[in-house]
Amino acid sequence: MKMNMPVTDKEVELEKGCFFVTRTDLKGAIIYANDAFVKVSGFSRDELMGANHNIIRHPDTPEVLFEDLWSTLKEGKPWHGVIKNRTKTGDYYWVEANITPVYTDGEVREYLSVRYAPKRDAVEETKKLYSQLKANKISLKPTGMAAKIKWLSEVSVWKKSLVAGAALLLPIAYLAYLLILNRDFAILGGVLVSTAIGIMVSFYSVKQFAAFPEVLIGVFYRLLNNNFKSQLDLDRNDQLGDCYRALFTVGCKFNADIASMREKERKDMEVIAQNQDYIGQIKAIEKSQAVIQFNMDGTIISANQLFLDTVGYSLHEIQGQHHRMFVDPSEANSTEYREFWAKLNRGEFDHGEYKRAGKGGREIWLQATYNPIVDVNGKPYKVVKFASDITKQVHNNQSLELIFADIDFMMKNLAVGDLTRHITHDYDGIYGECKDNINAVVDQFGEMVAKIRDAADFIDSSSQEIASDNNNLSQRAEQQAASLEETAASMEELTSTVKANADNAKQANEVTNAARQLAEKGGEVVNSAVAAMQEINESSNKIAEIIGVIDEIAFQTNLLALNASVEAARAGEHGRGFSVVATEVRNLAQRSANAAKQSKELIQNSVQKVRTGTAYVNETGTALNEIVESVKKVGNIVGQIAAASAEQSAGIEQVNQAVAQMDDITQQNAALAEQASAASIAMSEQTTTMARLLDFFKISGAGHNSQMHTIQSPVASSSKPGVKTASKGAAPAKAVAAGDDADWEDF
Repeated sequence: MKMNMPVTDKEVELEKGCFFVTRTDLKGAIIYANDAFVKVSGFSRDELMGANHNIIRHPDTPEVLFEDLWSTLKEGKPWHGVIKNRTKTGDYYWVEANITPVYTDGEVREYLSVRYAPKRDAVEETKKLYSQLKANKISLKPTGMAAKIKWLSEVSVWKKSLVAGAALLLPIAYLAYLLILNRDFAILGGVLVSTAIGIMVSFYSVKQFAAFPEVLIGVFYRLLNNNFKSQLDLDRNDQLGDCYRALFTVGCKFNADIASMREKERKDMEVIAQNQDYIGQIKAIEKSQAVIQFNMDGTIISANQLFLDTVGYSLHEIQGQHHRMFVDPSEANSTEYREFWAKLNRGEFDHGEYKRAGKGGREIWLQATYNPIVDVNGKPYKVVKFASDITKQVHNNQSLELIFADIDFMMKNLAVGDLTRHITHDYDGIYGECKDNINAVVDQFGEMVAKIRDAADFIDSSSQEIASDNNNLSQRAEQQAASLEETAASMEELTSTVKANADNAKQANEVTNAARQLAEKGGEVVNSAVAAMQEINESSNKIAEIIGVIDEIAFQTNLLALNASVEAARAGEHGRGFSVVATEVRNLAQRSANAAKQSKELIQNSVQKVRTGTAYVNETGTALNEIVESVKKVGNIVGQIAAASAEQSAGIEQVNQAVAQMDDITQQNAALAEQASAASIAMSEQTTTMARLLDFFKISGAGHNSQMHTIQSPVASSSKPGVKTASKGAAPAKAVAAGDDADWEDF
């Protein structure tokens, strides 16, 4: 005997009025099981189909009971009894089993078993029977007299009737024998006739009654095969006729019931086919949505796995509990919550987004519909809730609202120039990246504002330095212009002196005869000439020094122009105009340097010639001492003096032109210095405006002093009425190679 293990002491209570049906083949393999049997067995339908029926056998059931069951079925007879069965988990349940062979075309094709819950007294009697069978105290087979007369139950009614008839004829035969012996033939004839009539009537009646069970068996088997055909003698007026007519009525009613059942089955199949689509839709919904069912009082009936996963509970934890287990206590005690269930009890559905509590108080947001289900009378008997978990979407929306509030906070601070604020809330994912990016932008913007402030301060300081240098340059240019005016006046005097020397030379040539008398006077003139030449030499040296100063000023102007270009480049768009001015200043400084070089070369030539003239004058002094001795030579000497004077006049004229050019350049330098100073003032004003705009922003770190100094124009206080403007028609001096060229070319 197969021992199915494990087993428990837990009894499964069967539902009253529920039938548990199976069909097996002749070897005991299950070929059909209804839903009730599948549910109580604990096995799946796939596990049951094809499995041997002993899969549900409980070890407590005696083996002889199953031997009796199968031997009875193999004899083609039904079997009835109370059996203890086992579930898949090892629990047990009691059934009252009715098992019968199923005939098809007169042969047994399968076995049908119909079970239902037995009465408790029958269960108790069966427990005692099991104990007695295991102790071999009783046997399922008959013993004693019951066993001896058991063979009578296997003899047909017809044979039993024949034996009974034969037994009844024995007394009649004995009576006939006595009548024959007594030769009482009249009585014997009557006995024989009555006996014959009785035998005929009895034979006919016994035959009819013996055939009746066969008729019943045939009718019942035809009914089982859904093949009821009337083969009964309905015209009989005796009790058998009444039985046949009653059986016929039962058959008609059975056929009518079968037809009605088939019609109902057809309609049910149509409904089932229609419901299959609904079931498929419901299953699809259950796969994608959380589903839970409630009684009308709010207690939980069942829930699908999606709902259980959403709330974090198992089914046994919530079954029988009230819906309020998912609701905040303050809401569960509210009037709105009571009205919510009152609305559902009125058959009105409810939908929306609901805040619920999962296991451990975890916050859950559900988008759900509560749907009251009504019975055939339109009365709600349960509520089905379809829900979708939108917790993540709600939290995302909350995070979105919070981050937009932070962004609004940042924008308001930026609108008032406050760059010290940051978003401090913690966010995940793309919101966290957005927060970091906004904070980074604010920090970078603050750094940029700080750098612009520093640049503005630097530009302001540089413009002040440039303005100061331009003031100095303008003053020195004016001083240089005044010195050049003095130099020009000296050169005019020198020109007059040279012309006077030329005239004197001519007169000396004309008055050769009076040379001796005028020798002494000539000596004095020579002395005067020597003194004048010394003065010329000194003036030339001063001019050379002035030109050196101009050269140095041009060098410094070029350097300042270069610095101004660099600062203008740093200032960007605001320094573009100043850059152009600085470039022009640099070009003019270069031109001043070139002119200064040329003037320096001319002055050096003049000095050389003055030295030569001085030598000539000295020689003239020597010659004058010899005038008395050599009058003839006086004319030649005077001619030489005249020629030298002409050359001196030409040289002095060139020097005079160079001085005029230097004066023009100086005037241009002064004008450019004034323009540069004006540009510096404008740049300072721009940086002041920019600093005032930057003061709108508040940045982190030490305080910033954005005050800018106002630069005053030096033109009004330092310019002189006598200073000339630059002459556009001034001819540039010829370039002369000098040792300072390399220094200027390095720029």
